[in-house]
Amino acid sequence: MLRAFPVLAMLSVASPAQQYEWRLLGPGIPAGTPCHVYDELRHRLVLVIESQTWESDGAVWALAAAPNAPGHRMSPGLCYDPVHHRTLLFGGARIGSPGGYQSDLWAWDGVAWTQLPAAQQPTARWNTPIVYDAARKCTVLQGGESTAGFLDDTWEHDGTNWTQLFPGTRPTSHLRHALVYD
Repeated sequence: MLRAFPVLAMLSVASPAQQYEWRLLGPGIPAGTPCHVYDELRHRLVLVIESQTWESDGAVWALAAAPNAPGHRMSPGLCYDPVHHRTLLFGGARIGSPGGYQSDLWAWDGVAWTQLPAAQQPTARWNTPIVYDAARKCTVLQGGESTAGFLDDTWEHDGTNWTQLFPGTRPTSHLRHALVYD
C-alpha cells in the first residue's frame, strides 16, 4: 500500500540581517493529506490530518487531545480567525458515517473543537479554500467541489453568520486552489 507522508517546511527570517532559511518541520506527523494554519495567539502550527489534530511549536509535533473533533475528513478549508482567537475548519469530504461532502463549520481553540451553528451556509463541498480577511474582519470562502461539480461561489462568515457574496467579477471554477490575504 502506497501512503503519502506530508513534508512541511517553514521559512524563517533571522533578524536583523533578514537572512532566509528553510527548516523541515517534523518528523513525527502521520501520513495523510494535511491542511494547516498558524495560530497567532498561541504561536502554534495547527495541522488537521483526516481525524487528527496536531500542533507544533516549530520544533516538536504533538497530537492534540481534541474532544468533539469534526470527524475523519479530507480536504476541508482551514484558516485562523485572529479576532475570535480560533482556527476554523469548513466542510471537506467526510470518510465513514455519515459520509459525503460536508457544509459544517468548526472552531478549534487549542482545547476542543466546537461546531458553530448557521442559519444559512454554503453548500457541502471539499477542496475549498478559506482565508481570514483582516480588513473586513471576516472569513472568506471561494469555490471548491460539490456533488454537482466545481463551484465558483463566494461566501463570508462574520464570526456568527454566513452571507453569500455576488461580486461582479469572480474566478472561474477551480479545484485545489488557494486563497491568501494580502
